[in-house]
Amino acid sequence: MKNKTVHVKLGMRRSYFAPHATMPANAHPTCGPVLDMGEAVLGHLAVTYASGDVHGDDASRLHFESFVSGQLDSETTCGELELSAAVYGRRFEDGAETSNIDDAPPSGCFGYIEPFLRADKSRVYRAVFLYNVTAMPAQEKSDSDTRKADFNPVMAAVSYFVAADNTGDWRDRKEFSTEAAADDWLMNKFGSFNGYAVTVRRSGAGTVTPGGTVMVAAGGTQAIAFSVAPTAVFDNGANVTAEVSNKTYSITNAAADHDVIVIFPAS
Repeated sequence: MKNKTVHVKLGMRRSYFAPHATMPANAHPTCGPVLDMGEAVLGHLAVTYASGDVHGDDASRLHFESFVSGQLDSETTCGELELSAAVYGRRFEDGAETSNIDDAPPSGCFGYIEPFLRADKSRVYRAVFLYNVTAMPAQEKSDSDTRKADFNPVMAAVSYFVAADNTGDWRDRKEFSTEAAADDWLMNKFGSFNGYAVTVRRSGAGTVTPGGTVMVAAGGTQAIAFSVAPTAVFDNGANVTAEVSNKTYSITNAAADHDVIVIFPAS
């Protein structure tokens, strides 16, 4: 019997927020400086959909749902006042954060990474990018407690309202074979890393290195090595088998995403 697929979430890593620089009418927003919100502890995303039914002949004939909004509850290890001021739109001067009745939290983009465990004990890293979030001051938490017999550290908690951007998109997700590649992809979405995703898929009795999806800097080179000589290799639909040398195919001067399909002999 074939082994069943295992793809289990392990936790959450990294968390970034960047205020919007521009909100174009028919494009994704552009981002300002990326703020490292600290090591990720918790990320809980609840999504609200509007739903409806069309009835006829005393029965429901059509059911539909449409995205309305979401709420991301996050906890991190970094509770710096400067970060709090930036997220909630407060004044920060001479090391002091001032809260005012007219504070207006800026909209921005948010990103984090979710590791997953597979049946062979390998890991895959899912990068999550939200296009349009705004901190919710009404959900701000500020709890303190004295140390007793044990020590229970309090994490920095921020809740964000999640909305769609002007294109209608509200979230992108992509999985990578390494955490570093997932992080590069997030930085690319924020506009702080200029690079492209290279996704490698295979069939037949052979392996590829690297597998899955990796990031390559703009103008950079990514070599893809094969355990055995492949029958065929396709890059973005083009047959590039003739470009394989010493069981290696190389992408040079990267200027776009690449979807590479490798076909090995059946056995």
